[in-house]
Amino acid sequence: MSGNEKAAAPDGAVGAGFKNLNLESIGIALAITWFGALLWSPSAAPTYFLENGMDLQVHVLRLLFLLALCAVYLVVQFFPYIVHKRTLKIVAVSIGTAVSPLPMLGNVVPAFAEFCNAFPVLYYAFWAGAGFSTAVMMLIWGYDMSTKSNSQQGVVNIAASCIFSGAMYVLFAFMQRPAAAVLIMVLPLVMLTVWVMCLGRKDGLAVEEPEQVKNPTALTNMRKVLGKGSTVFIFSYGFIMGVAGSIGTQFSIMQYSYIFVGVSSITAGVGMYALLKSGRLRVGRSMFMGFLPFAVLCLFLFSIVNDGGKIALLFVIFFVVNSYNVMNTAYADSGKGDHEFNRTYDLFSCESRTADMVGSALGWLVGSVVQFVIDPRLGPYCFFLIAVLLVSISILSFFRTETELLQDAEPGKNYDAFRSVMGEWEEVCDRLSERYGLSARESEIFLLLSRGRDRQYIHAVLYIAPSTVRTHTYNLYQKMGIHSQQQLIDIVEAEFLKK
Repeated sequence: MSGNEKAAAPDGAVGAGFKNLNLESIGIALAITWFGALLWSPSAAPTYFLENGMDLQVHVLRLLFLLALCAVYLVVQFFPYIVHKRTLKIVAVSIGTAVSPLPMLGNVVPAFAEFCNAFPVLYYAFWAGAGFSTAVMMLIWGYDMSTKSNSQQGVVNIAASCIFSGAMYVLFAFMQRPAAAVLIMVLPLVMLTVWVMCLGRKDGLAVEEPEQVKNPTALTNMRKVLGKGSTVFIFSYGFIMGVAGSIGTQFSIMQYSYIFVGVSSITAGVGMYALLKSGRLRVGRSMFMGFLPFAVLCLFLFSIVNDGGKIALLFVIFFVVNSYNVMNTAYADSGKGDHEFNRTYDLFSCESRTADMVGSALGWLVGSVVQFVIDPRLGPYCFFLIAVLLVSISILSFFRTETELLQDAEPGKNYDAFRSVMGEWEEVCDRLSERYGLSARESEIFLLLSRGRDRQYIHAVLYIAPSTVRTHTYNLYQKMGIHSQQQLIDIVEAEFLKK
């Protein structure tokens, strides 16, 4: 395609964003599929528990799974440098991959199932190990998914992951249990293979260990809009997800999980990608606040509807939460240099994701207690009180966040206007990157160069070798037909002023 043809290509051409899907995108999709299969799929539940009607015990297994996952996240939260250590990552992935097949093995090998049936405590140990394995997979793929060069690419990657994982989940529902168990069991092995392939790429996963990064925090869209209060908000919707998950895995409706987990995930992924391509994807404060009355309504309705109504409510909840996850993971740079390095930090171990998983585990526990321990006649009151509590803490968080946002804004400056301008600047860079056919890494470097960053800064921020920075810079200059950084900035400014 010639330069003129590139310039004439429509910015919103459907499917254009998918040209940058790569092995990292596949890896995060597989990790999400593995997580969802263990937590919700009937095919993952031990056959022994299903045949003996041990509904509560299955919920306990999955609670242990979530608690182990949260434990790993919390460790990384306090010691974030762990995810930057190549040796530690290799050891963690090796151990995680080794223990990952154990929860499924009993559904595939009769002799192993008989052994575990004689010692049921093994099931609990295996599922706790699976929680560790899942946390490792999510951590590694969150950190190493290098294609998140801008907010649009982040939406494309995670939306595609929702579509892929949802389709896989639906497939599990129409397979024989042993076959589905085998497919679930091999997912971590496929992830390991993809990860090893990515390690060998010069422009793929980060290979340097930035000792200077002590306490990185991923600046996701929710964090940008809600400030530090986003942690409480995300805890609240994680809690709702946990309650909904515990309800959805009851034996009476678990066989329909492919609808409210799989189909809702596909729908959310397609919907978010369509919004991106139409240019109507806007992440704002009012959109997040709409979640609060929605949460109250759903929790209250859970206590009065039949199983069919619960399936419909679960579909809506999973759809909304998946959509929030796509928007939250879509990194949008604020233009502040001290935060730019965070785009490569693990979005699944940052403050918001830790809050999400802790909320999910606590919500799962509360949902299980309400269903199996408390008198059924008190269930409606329990769900209502839970909803009131969530709304109360979230509203307090919003008030606190409003104060913090005002404090963050410099006196005499319109902070919202500044964020808007920087967002428009990045959109212009995205459009130019597509017009000139830049790769994902070239687009990332292009954005930093347009802000006046030098090559040494880019090398330190993106954790790539200086020679790699020079090579990508030369290649993008060639594609754009320019010879200097100033010419690059002039092109961006000219395009920006056209708006």
